[in-house]
Amino acid sequence: MRGACHLSRVQFQRIDLLGLRARAALGLAALDGGVDRRWLARARADARRLERVAIDPALGIASLVFGTALYIEGKRPEALARFEDASARFDARGMRLHSAVALLARDVAAVGAARAGEGAAARRLLALGVARPLFMLRVWAPGMRK
Repeated sequence: MRGACHLSRVQFQRIDLLGLRARAALGLAALDGGVDRRWLARARADARRLERVAIDPALGIASLVFGTALYIEGKRPEALARFEDASARFDARGMRLHSAVALLARDVAAVGAARAGEGAAARRLLALGVARPLFMLRVWAPGMRK
């Protein structure tokens, strides 16, 4: 039984590190307002690795990464669908903060940061104790600017 617990911890560390590397690549892809396709490709490669893990937290992070990459490229409708999927995956595992971040990303993509910062997803993050929801979004979805 101890081995299975250790394996689970290793798997979740792998998910966290792949997600972190993918988010760093997204941040670099959108640096200075541009679109660096090499970094987007790196972020997507890590998101595909997360998809292969095939559990909801990994699939949710993968959808958040893919959605952010689509947003950076200006493909808003496709990004919205990915953010919705991410939120549903996180909700399935009781990951309320992650789910609310994905919904805030959806709202920013749909109506812009100013209006999204006043919306239901931002209020949900505030209720969870996040003092600055749009700042939290930049941590989890670098490149979500406008």
